[in-house]
Amino acid sequence: MSSPLNEEAPDSAVSADQKITVYETPARDYPQHGSVSISLNHSKRQSTTIQIAKSTAESLRDQLNAMLAVPADTVNSVEELEAMPVGSVIRGGKWEHVAEKIANSPFIPYWWTTGCDYEADPRYLLPAIVLYRPEANDGR
Repeated sequence: MSSPLNEEAPDSAVSADQKITVYETPARDYPQHGSVSISLNHSKRQSTTIQIAKSTAESLRDQLNAMLAVPADTVNSVEELEAMPVGSVIRGGKWEHVAEKIANSPFIPYWWTTGCDYEADPRYLLPAIVLYRPEANDGR
Protein backbone atom coordinates (compact mmCIF):
# COMPACT_ATOMS: atom_id res chain seq x y z
CA MET A 1 0.00 0.00 0.00
CA SER A 2 1.37 3.42 -0.93
CA SER A 3 0.92 6.59 1.05
CA PRO A 4 0.87 10.19 -0.27
CA LEU A 5 4.02 12.24 0.31
CA ASN A 6 1.90 15.21 1.35
CA GLU A 7 -1.18 14.09 3.28
CA GLU A 8 -2.79 17.55 3.14
CA ALA A 9 -2.55 17.98 -0.65
CA PRO A 10 -1.60 14.66 -2.26
CA ASP A 11 -3.06 15.52 -5.67
CA SER A 12 -2.60 18.35 -8.10
CA ALA A 13 -4.88 19.08 -11.03
CA VAL A 14 -3.33 19.09 -14.50
CA SER A 15 -6.57 19.72 -16.38
CA ALA A 16 -10.27 19.17 -15.71
CA ASP A 17 -10.01 15.43 -16.36
CA GLN A 18 -6.38 14.78 -15.34
CA LYS A 19 -4.76 14.50 -11.94
CA ILE A 20 -1.19 13.82 -10.78
CA THR A 21 -0.63 11.94 -7.53
CA VAL A 22 2.79 11.32 -5.97
CA TYR A 23 3.24 8.51 -3.45
CA GLU A 24 6.13 7.14 -1.45
CA THR A 25 6.25 3.41 -2.07
CA PRO A 26 6.92 1.26 1.01
CA ALA A 27 10.43 -0.19 1.31
CA ARG A 28 9.05 -3.75 1.12
CA ASP A 29 7.95 -3.05 -2.48
CA TYR A 30 11.32 -1.62 -3.54
CA PRO A 31 13.79 -2.46 -0.74
CA GLN A 32 17.04 -1.49 -2.47
CA HIS A 33 16.56 2.28 -2.49
CA GLY A 34 13.03 3.21 -1.52
CA SER A 35 10.97 4.66 -4.30
CA VAL A 36 8.41 7.21 -5.36
CA SER A 37 5.43 6.47 -7.58
CA ILE A 38 3.99 9.16 -9.81
CA SER A 39 0.52 8.49 -11.17
CA LEU A 40 -1.17 10.50 -13.94
CA ASN A 41 -4.88 9.78 -14.16
CA HIS A 42 -5.90 10.58 -17.76
CA SER A 43 -9.57 9.80 -17.22
CA LYS A 44 -11.75 7.69 -14.93
CA ARG A 45 -10.63 4.49 -16.68
CA GLN A 46 -7.05 5.20 -17.72
CA SER A 47 -3.90 6.09 -15.77
CA THR A 48 -0.14 5.85 -16.10
CA THR A 49 2.11 5.18 -13.12
CA ILE A 50 5.89 5.34 -13.04
CA GLN A 51 8.08 4.25 -10.18
CA ILE A 52 11.47 5.87 -9.66
CA ALA A 53 14.16 5.62 -6.99
CA LYS A 54 13.92 8.19 -4.21
CA SER A 55 17.35 9.58 -5.17
CA THR A 56 16.12 10.06 -8.74
CA ALA A 57 13.00 11.84 -7.43
CA GLU A 58 15.19 14.16 -5.33
CA SER A 59 17.36 14.97 -8.36
CA LEU A 60 14.23 15.59 -10.43
CA ARG A 61 12.87 17.90 -7.70
CA ASP A 62 16.12 19.89 -7.64
CA GLN A 63 16.14 20.22 -11.44
CA LEU A 64 12.50 21.34 -11.53
CA ASN A 65 13.07 23.85 -8.72
CA ALA A 66 16.02 25.33 -10.61
CA MET A 67 14.04 25.45 -13.87
CA LEU A 68 10.96 27.02 -12.27
CA ALA A 69 12.75 29.43 -9.94
CA VAL A 70 11.93 33.10 -10.29
CA PRO A 71 15.10 35.12 -10.88
CA ALA A 72 15.82 37.61 -8.12
CA ASP A 73 15.81 41.33 -8.79
CA THR A 74 19.23 42.94 -8.54
CA VAL A 75 20.17 46.49 -7.65
CA ASN A 76 23.41 47.93 -9.02
CA SER A 77 23.36 51.63 -8.12
CA VAL A 78 22.82 53.91 -5.13
CA GLU A 79 20.02 55.62 -7.08
CA GLU A 80 18.16 52.30 -7.39
CA LEU A 81 18.57 51.70 -3.64
CA GLU A 82 17.23 55.17 -2.84
CA ALA A 83 14.20 54.58 -5.08
CA MET A 84 13.21 51.40 -3.19
CA PRO A 85 10.29 51.74 -0.74
CA VAL A 86 10.65 51.68 3.03
CA GLY A 87 10.43 48.08 4.25
CA SER A 88 12.49 46.65 1.38
CA VAL A 89 15.12 44.06 2.32
CA ILE A 90 18.29 43.36 0.33
CA ARG A 91 21.43 41.22 0.58
CA GLY A 92 24.61 42.43 -1.01
CA GLY A 93 28.00 44.02 -1.06
CA LYS A 94 31.38 42.43 -0.49
CA TRP A 95 30.29 40.97 2.86
CA GLU A 96 26.77 39.94 1.80
CA HIS A 97 25.09 42.21 4.38
CA VAL A 98 21.34 41.90 4.85
CA ALA A 99 19.78 45.35 5.14
CA GLU A 100 16.31 46.83 5.53
CA LYS A 101 15.27 50.30 4.42
CA ILE A 102 13.71 51.95 7.46
CA ALA A 103 12.34 55.37 8.34
CA ASN A 104 12.57 56.84 11.82
CA SER A 105 11.11 60.34 12.11
CA PRO A 106 12.44 62.97 11.63
CA PHE A 107 15.20 61.35 9.55
CA ILE A 108 15.02 60.45 5.87
CA PRO A 109 14.80 56.69 5.13
CA TYR A 110 18.08 54.82 5.37
CA TRP A 111 19.50 51.26 5.17
CA TRP A 112 20.01 49.42 8.46
CA THR A 113 22.07 46.22 8.36
CA THR A 114 21.35 43.26 10.59
CA GLY A 115 23.86 42.80 13.38
CA CYS A 116 25.10 46.41 13.28
CA ASP A 117 24.20 49.45 15.37
CA TYR A 118 24.61 52.03 12.65
CA GLU A 119 23.29 53.18 9.32
CA ALA A 120 24.80 51.38 6.34
CA ASP A 121 26.48 53.31 3.54
CA PRO A 122 24.52 52.26 0.43
CA ARG A 123 27.72 52.05 -1.64
CA TYR A 124 28.86 49.11 0.48
CA LEU A 125 25.62 47.21 -0.11
CA LEU A 126 26.11 46.94 -3.88
CA PRO A 127 25.52 44.94 -5.94
CA ALA A 128 22.47 43.67 -4.05
CA ILE A 129 19.79 41.04 -4.46
CA VAL A 130 16.27 42.12 -3.50
CA LEU A 131 14.91 39.71 -0.89
CA TYR A 132 11.68 41.59 -0.19
CA ARG A 133 9.95 44.54 -1.85
CA PRO A 134 6.70 45.58 -0.09
CA GLU A 135 4.65 46.57 -3.14
CA ALA A 136 5.61 43.38 -4.98
CA ASN A 137 4.93 41.01 -2.07
CA ASP A 138 2.04 42.53 -0.12
CA GLY A 139 -0.60 41.68 -2.72
CA ARG A 140 -0.51 37.96 -1.92
